[in-house]
Amino acid sequence: MRKMVSYLVYLFLTILLVLPSTSLAKEKVAVVDLKAKHGVNESLAEGLSVVIRDTIHSFGDYEVLSKDDVKVIAERTAIRQSLGCDDTQCLINIGKSLGTKYMVAGAISKFGDTYNLSLRLIETMGNNPGVKQRVYRNCKCVEDELINTSITVATTLMGETESRTASSITNPYVESDRLKKDKEEQNLAFVPESTTKSKVRLRRRPRKGFAKSDAVRMLLKYSFFDSRWNKEGSFANHFVDNQDYTVTDLATGLMWQRGGSYNDYRVLDINAMKGYIEELNRKQFAGYSDWRLPTSEEMASLLHPRHQQNDLYIAQLFSNIIRSGTADLYTETRSKKSPTCWYVDFGNGRLEYDAYAMMGGTTKVNVRAVRSLE
Repeated sequence: MRKMVSYLVYLFLTILLVLPSTSLAKEKVAVVDLKAKHGVNESLAEGLSVVIRDTIHSFGDYEVLSKDDVKVIAERTAIRQSLGCDDTQCLINIGKSLGTKYMVAGAISKFGDTYNLSLRLIETMGNNPGVKQRVYRNCKCVEDELINTSITVATTLMGETESRTASSITNPYVESDRLKKDKEEQNLAFVPESTTKSKVRLRRRPRKGFAKSDAVRMLLKYSFFDSRWNKEGSFANHFVDNQDYTVTDLATGLMWQRGGSYNDYRVLDINAMKGYIEELNRKQFAGYSDWRLPTSEEMASLLHPRHQQNDLYIAQLFSNIIRSGTADLYTETRSKKSPTCWYVDFGNGRLEYDAYAMMGGTTKVNVRAVRSLE
């Protein structure tokens, strides 16, 4: 009997020692191959995807599904046709079918000598599935140096520290002193935390008495194009397509709704516009609940100095919304009637107000929401 008790005690202690490493299941993560965008070939995107998988696996906290694992599971389920999708809801559905808590997806593009690598972490389970984290990194470098960029982005995305991956990941890809210096000089655009000092800080607080003279001064101050008041203006945006119906401008630290409201609103109907924003926040559009109406200077920052192929003065990343309302109000000092909002007309490339709306005019605008990254 005494031997039996001793054996049971030994067995119990053994289980306690083994339990932390075996019985606590690791969270499953599936990493989708990077999308090869402008200026990047598929083989480079696929190679960097392997680096990202290896980096996340090296942490030891996650069970990372290999590309072959995903294909095998897809063969058994009805998701094979969806594997090429890239929008958030589709990836959530794939993750649920795979049984993974997280999906990692992203894209890489090249403009001139600069690569842009973006990743997003999508939670597929729980009461609030959606995008939980985004990281962007610019690298003015050669292809070999993108290995270290990929490691950095994946590490930041998963909330890990660079030091933790230094021994297990960085060493196999020899890092020269020059590469270390380049890493320090690269600008990290991290969403939704801090932004770089080079970003232009635009006014967020709405103004109730925004006059024409205020508009002209603002356009000149930031060199925003306006076909009437600042024809020589040209602002250097740095747009990134987030692949979830939003666009980030790294130059201003703003995330924009790529489209906008289906309904249009009279420029007098400020409360109705705010109602649209409230609905976006209630539904946590793109995973966020801090969307708002942009100010006139935020909206004016989207004006492009030349007509694009969409026949609008706005980058082709955005949908074909012609008039977008703002939170700033124009008030005719001689009138006591309701104020009207300023708006940007991307059809004629200018910041506008409708003084006649207060006398029964019917100018209508759509709403394109914005949020700040910091």
